Amino acid sequence: MTNQQSAKRLVDPIQTLSDLPAITSEPRYSVRVTTLDRLSPTLLSLTFNRPDGFGFEAGQFVWLVLPKLTKVGGVIDRRMYAIASATDAIGVTVLVDLDDSSYASLLASMTVGAKVDLVGPVGSVYDISPSGAVLIVDGESIAPMLSNMRSKVVDELTIAIYNHKKLPGAIAEELNLFAGKHNYDLKYINNYPKRSDFKYLKNGDDRPVYVFGDRQFVDRAAEALIAGGVNVGRINSHENQIALVTNRRFEYLARRFIGGKRLDRTQTFPKVYDVFVQAAQHSPNLTVITDNNGYIIFANQAASGQTGYSDNEMYGQTTSLWGGLMPHDYYHGLIDQLRQGLPIKRTVINRRRDGSIYVAILNISAVFYRQQVVAYVSTEEDITNLWRNDKAKSEIVSVAAHQLRTPLSAINWFSETLIKGDFGSMTTDQANYLQQIYQADQHAVELIDSLMDVARLESGTDVINPEPTDLVELTNREINEQLVNAHQKQIDFQFL
Repeated sequence: MTNQQSAKRLVDPIQTLSDLPAITSEPRYSVRVTTLDRLSPTLLSLTFNRPDGFGFEAGQFVWLVLPKLTKVGGVIDRRMYAIASATDAIGVTVLVDLDDSSYASLLASMTVGAKVDLVGPVGSVYDISPSGAVLIVDGESIAPMLSNMRSKVVDELTIAIYNHKKLPGAIAEELNLFAGKHNYDLKYINNYPKRSDFKYLKNGDDRPVYVFGDRQFVDRAAEALIAGGVNVGRINSHENQIALVTNRRFEYLARRFIGGKRLDRTQTFPKVYDVFVQAAQHSPNLTVITDNNGYIIFANQAASGQTGYSDNEMYGQTTSLWGGLMPHDYYHGLIDQLRQGLPIKRTVINRRRDGSIYVAILNISAVFYRQQVVAYVSTEEDITNLWRNDKAKSEIVSVAAHQLRTPLSAINWFSETLIKGDFGSMTTDQANYLQQIYQADQHAVELIDSLMDVARLESGTDVINPEPTDLVELTNREINEQLVNAHQKQIDFQFL
């Protein structure tokens, strides 16, 4: 990495631990199935009651957690699904692909009223530009586009639906009505994207392109678009990352040299890469290697200990499995920085498998293959105890400052009363000593106020307001407060 690249690093919005958002638990909601519709033999539409306070943006995702599987070790209890409903809908709808897994079997056996947990919303947003866009959609991955379509109207839209025969009839009818109402260009294509499909994107058409589909579909669409002359910067997919041929080659090598090894014990080092594998495996910090699309191909022992997920549960998932809790503006610009291969260092709040949270310092670095970013190495240093101690310190300082201020205020009031002569006259020496007591008390009050200011600054609830100060008066006051100690030590103060 060059010095110029280093200078482009984004500033971490979390400069101190007190800047972290007030997240004490994962956003988990217990919901019930309100509508269940089998759209096709392999596609299920599930709608849940929308919990109070559950807000999302078009194109976001939720984790659908099945409590029955949570207690089963080694079995993934959740999957991430794109929200298909409009942002103002009274329910939360997801489209579920029914495969042969135990997870899908449980979903298929559900009835109206069944209870599940939603965690989210999480993930990047397919924020389609209102001025126009091109949508390239796999018929089996229509949900993120549906949320956008149902939530807002775009000025100029081209929608290309591939594998349209797999598109459920009800959704196809909705798409046709939507396109006809707004005069959108709707295309149905029953194969995978190829270069000749995108002739309409030439001749000055600079609209952003959004690809909706699984990894294989996204990769094929991206390669066809690029071969057809579309700049890769215009192409957007989930997490805004595109995997090309070199990425798949790297993933093959990684699975062969990393994924196929017994990493639960120390091995001999017949080849140099074994040294690095073992170094990562036995690192005390969470270490994860993902492909270009963010899918995990390696996780070390510390990753299991820190997140609560086993190797089998993490493999093939993204780090959103335990992340995604931070606000959207926290992630702003991160994707572009990752695509450029620039390193990232941030403080983040994540969650464990049991729903508890932890605070970590996150580092992400790119892995290059033939001058392309093909993978990422992510590490997390757990600083939860440091975060808790910092919060406890701030709370102690705040409470102590308030408690100390009460007796000092009483001393201040009684001193003022005596100085005014409300309880009779005093000798000159008595008046002088009382004045020093009053000034010392005032100074102590100012110190307490400063401690309270520090506590408020650390919590982000206070602002420094500079004001004019008489330095001569301030110096005289400080000297007078020290006169008793100075006389006892035979020190003579002179303010010139």
